[in-house]
Order: sequence, then structure tokens, then C-alpha cells
Amino acid sequence: MKNSILSMLVCILMCCTLSAPVYAELGKWEESKKKSQPEVISPSVMAHEQVEGVLSDIENTEGELSRDVQIYSGCGVVAFGPQSCLKFLGDDGHNFFLDPSSGLLPGEYVYIQAEVDKNSLICFPFVAPALVDITVSACFEEAGVLGRGPQSCMTLTTLTGGETYLIENTGGFFHGAQVYVKGGLVEDSAMCFPVIGDAIVDNEIYRFVDECGTLGFGPQGCLLFNADSGDSYAIENVGNFLPGQRVRVAGVVEEESQLCFPATIPAVVDNIIGICRE
Repeated sequence: MKNSILSMLVCILMCCTLSAPVYAELGKWEESKKKSQPEVISPSVMAHEQVEGVLSDIENTEGELSRDVQIYSGCGVVAFGPQSCLKFLGDDGHNFFLDPSSGLLPGEYVYIQAEVDKNSLICFPFVAPALVDITVSACFEEAGVLGRGPQSCMTLTTLTGGETYLIENTGGFFHGAQVYVKGGLVEDSAMCFPVIGDAIVDNEIYRFVDECGTLGFGPQGCLLFNADSGDSYAIENVGNFLPGQRVRVAGVVEEESQLCFPATIPAVVDNIIGICRE
């Protein structure tokens, strides 16, 4: 009897000793099995994530939601959004759904003045900011010379066609300055009341160069345009011209450019270049 009891105790001890690592391995297998199984996402969660993706797209690229804007104006392009709804992609980074009654087509580049419906259902089922009560006009982008118009209102006369417009933002430039302007073009504006005329509004303005000079070397061997006016600029496009040659350059001045990195100096960008005919 004692021997049989002793044998049973030895057997139990052996089983427990052998079973411990077996149970441990079994636990590891169960854990790996759980990890290997794909996460099941319910259709309602997937739909919510899709909506959130669309709504996050209808916002400022810098993180400022378009729903914070009440009145909007600016240039931009019309494009298709989800479900073929129209979207307006503003140059300033704001994106909105568009009222389909606006008559705008994808690909059009226009200046828009509109109210913002912060919780619009124009693109159902999405509830997102949309432009309504839209006024559409052309965008303006051209070089010209600032001048004084009626009642000392500032004007811009284009270099190409000689057309004159009232201008909203002169950026601290004075009459006689040669500038490059981007903005909206509004007909019959009362900006210079009581005089009514076409006006450039919501505009950006930059210094513009259009003169002869000589190509040369600058810091770190960067090519420079040494204008006859005495100013020197790094230059983006030199065409096939070489240092020492006389050229005529027309382009926008970027006041603090790193075109000649790491030096920060004024540069002529988006420029055209040709022979200087004196």
C-alpha cells in the first residue's frame, strides 16, 4: 500500500514538472494567435472614418478650419470632391464645398466672394462648410506701375496692355513703383467713391524688375544679375547666358531668398531673360 501511494506521488510530481513548460508554450501560442488575427472594424466605424477624412480635407492647410470663416473671398480652382460634389480649393489653403447652382465647372480658376454656410448639407451626407450666395469674377495676375487716380486713389497700370485699375493693397509701395500683383478683379467697384471703376482686390503685391544689367558671380559662385539701377540679385533663370554678358531680365523680386543657400539675399524669380537691346 505504501509503495502504491509513493508511486502515485512520484507520478503527480513528474506530471506537474513536465506540464509547467507545456502550459507556458500553450499560453504563448494563444497570444500569438490573437495578434495574428486581423482587427475587425464594423461598417459603422468605417463609415465614420470616411466622413472624418472628407471633413478634414475641407479645412485650411495650416489647420484653421474653414468652418471658422463667415465671409470668404479669394482666388482658387474648382474641383470634384466626394460623390462628384464640387469643391473650391482656395490659393490661401481654404477648401469648401460649392453650391451647385453657382454654374462653375471643374478646372475653372476664378475669384469668389461668398458667404460660408458652416454646417451645409450641399454634399449629403457630409455636414461641412460650403460657399453660398456666390459672386464670381476673374483673377488678376500681372505686372504694372502704381499711380494716383481720382481723389488720390491708388491705381495700377499694366505693363503689357496699359489698362488702369484701382488697387486695394499697395503693400507700402508708392506711385511710380514697378510691381507684380495677384488678386481678384471686380468690375464697377465703388472703392474710390463716388468714382466707379474696375478694381483689383484681396491682392498680393511684390517688387518687379524689368531692366538691363550684367550677369556675374556672387557668394559661393552663385550667379547674380547686376542691374543697371545698381541693385544685385540672385537669379533663378539664366537661360543659356554666361557671366559677363549683358542681358535684360524681367521677374518678381523675392526679398529674402535662399536661392544662393545659405546666404539670404534678394532674388529675381519666375523670370524671363533675353538680350539687352540698348
